Amino acid sequence: MGWDASLQDALYRFLAADHTRFEAALKLADSAAWIVCAAVLVALWFGGWREGRAENVLTRFSPEARERVLLLLLAMFAAFVIARVIASQWSRTRPLVEQNARPPVSAEEWDRVLADQADTGSFPSDRAAFWFALVAGLAMNRPRWAILLGWGMVLLSGLYVGVGYAYPTDIVGGAVMGAICVALVFAARRGLHWIAASSARLFDALPLVAYPLALLVLLDITQRFAWTLHAISVVFRLTV
Repeated sequence: MGWDASLQDALYRFLAADHTRFEAALKLADSAAWIVCAAVLVALWFGGWREGRAENVLTRFSPEARERVLLLLLAMFAAFVIARVIASQWSRTRPLVEQNARPPVSAEEWDRVLADQADTGSFPSDRAAFWFALVAGLAMNRPRWAILLGWGMVLLSGLYVGVGYAYPTDIVGGAVMGAICVALVFAARRGLHWIAASSARLFDALPLVAYPLALLVLLDITQRFAWTLHAISVVFRLTV
């Protein structure tokens, strides 16, 4: 057993040693981080965007600040989709499937988890790609927030690994994917300006339409893009 599997197994044994601990980890592992991401995006939207020196603040009502947040969301979603596509082709078996584990939860609940996860690969982690893309974006904007969020995501990633959703290297691969996507999107910021600017202007021109749509996007984030992925599969007949 390599270090990757050994670390995953050690985390699993620690969590599975207590019924309540494992159930709490199972609930937090694949839901809490998404809620945190949605909350941070809202905070960035209404809190402004810092660039360069601390005094160089794009105010919360400036189009430039809104464009940066939309570009960051674009990079996060791109990282999620690209990692998901690669994982479907790589087809690395998740620990919970490979080890045929039976943790201290009801058989019905564990069967549901297996049904949700068994048909998707684990490397790179699409979840980690999305989560750590946000951390990378914050590092350019609010470094202190990025440090706090980064440690939080490391903790939640540990739970994600411990319950058997992924190996540590899956998380690392996803995190690298997220950082790369953020770097590429912001490097191409001038070319993407028209998309971000047009989208940002909708919030001034059609607030009664734009903000309800934004709320749906935030809710979809908390659902791990279930609605968006379903729409893509229906419209384009693709399995993502």
